[in-house]
Amino acid sequence: MKNKISIKLLSIIPTFLLSTSLLVSMPVQADTQAYSTSPPSGLAANKVPMFVSFGFDDNGIAGIGSDGGMDWIIKLLKTKKNPDGSPVHVTFFNTTKYMAEPNVTETWKAAYREGHEIGNHTVLHEKGGKKQYDGDTALNFSVEQWKQKINSAQRSLKQMVSGLGGNNENPNVIGFRAPYLSYNENMFKALKASGMVYDTSMQEGWASNANNKNYPWPYTLPTGIWELNVAPFVIDNNHSNKVTGFDYNMWHNVWGKNLNKAESLKLLIQNFDARLAGNRAPFMLGAHTDYYDSTYEGSADFSRIEVSQRREVIEGFIDYVLEQPDVRIVPFNNIVKWMRNPVALSGGSSGVLDLDAMATKVNTYQEDVGNNYWKYFTQRSWAHRFLSKELESVATDLWNGNKSSVTLVMILIFN
Repeated sequence: MKNKISIKLLSIIPTFLLSTSLLVSMPVQADTQAYSTSPPSGLAANKVPMFVSFGFDDNGIAGIGSDGGMDWIIKLLKTKKNPDGSPVHVTFFNTTKYMAEPNVTETWKAAYREGHEIGNHTVLHEKGGKKQYDGDTALNFSVEQWKQKINSAQRSLKQMVSGLGGNNENPNVIGFRAPYLSYNENMFKALKASGMVYDTSMQEGWASNANNKNYPWPYTLPTGIWELNVAPFVIDNNHSNKVTGFDYNMWHNVWGKNLNKAESLKLLIQNFDARLAGNRAPFMLGAHTDYYDSTYEGSADFSRIEVSQRREVIEGFIDYVLEQPDVRIVPFNNIVKWMRNPVALSGGSSGVLDLDAMATKVNTYQEDVGNNYWKYFTQRSWAHRFLSKELESVATDLWNGNKSSVTLVMILIFN
């Protein structure tokens, strides 16, 4: 078990009476996160990033230099930056049977080199969960069957990314999405046994009182696996009219939605705006790069929206959200990373102190006061912790060079 950190405030005394280092640290979230509709660590919603994540499934129609959907999104995102200047990256949940086509594998490699996340979507794209209705073709896999489907894909994906380099922060394949969002209890046992870190297969938000302002934040399951729920889209702000949060469900005529370009973009923007104004639970859009491939032109499935218009919907939505200063378009693994160590926004529209800038300045701020030598901060890592309300005034004094400010002496006790 990870060390638990507790903090005790010993004293608040004038700086001229004590020589010490001021260390402010917050505990890193262990992989035990309760279900909650509020941001972690007690952070206010308007103090946390508005994460937007695209998870593209299957990715079986791809080719370098082609008009393929995956090639299109990779090229598009190379031209985009988040409001904080960081690159825009997404997650590709790949079904490895498509690796039989060399162009597909090369495109997957290109995505990884660009810094995008590669996730596991099994080897054969079979429906392995529980049967949910009469005529459901779900196969209700055992733990061993799930492990075989997951591990076979995992070996292929890990071998593919091994040694590729690039700017991806996490070289491992740690995320999973079940084909058709079809799962059972055995799947989560298999994910744990296979070393997966997170899943994004469960749907949450269909209750009548659930809406974009109170969808859950990521949480951990009893197995220790992080769950990043698929939330439904609310149509025209009518909470009794919802559709699964995937591109397929916006456009497939079987569901009676079959939205056109204008309706689709409106749907995405309305749902995003409500999430941004609400609890800021990550906005995770399920998608399929195959639907943005030229070979899908004129498909009967999407009779009201051609491939060029589908691309324009996604392009328009990306441009819209990137205009919001608190937005960060990131892959799913970055959301888990943040949940483990939540950090409040610096700058943007939140009005939070810019801790990076503060630490850079204060880190090197040294001064003789009487016979005492002061070093207020010795590690830049302090900048990666959010100051509580009680400490904000002290930090502001330090930032302004107020040498008569009090020093808060804190001891970190590791149990």
